[in-house]
Amino acid sequence: MTSQEVDIVAIITPAAGKEERLINLLKDLAQSVLKDEPGALMYHLHQEAKPDGTQELVMIEKHKDQAAYDHHMTADGFQSLSKIIGEEKLLGGPLVIKKLKPIGGFASRL
Repeated sequence: MTSQEVDIVAIITPAAGKEERLINLLKDLAQSVLKDEPGALMYHLHQEAKPDGTQELVMIEKHKDQAAYDHHMTADGFQSLSKIIGEEKLLGGPLVIKKLKPIGGFASRL
């Protein structure tokens, strides 16, 4: 990672019964990010099934710099998704966004 790249982890808790709707919207957003945001270097959705049957979604993002991340947050796709999430009450808990700073280890053997 260069000093300019911005690493983000977003933790998303779907509302009960709305998991598939939210997953589909996030997959659509990922396609929009791929198409329209060249500064987004990685935008990868993950899912954790918890022992109690609930789900947590984790979006792992890497942006080429702060400007690319700022653009993502104001892009039409993200803003549209944010509006739908609120209108349809798709979250079962607060959205947690963590901006990370690597301090050790390695990103890939490739």
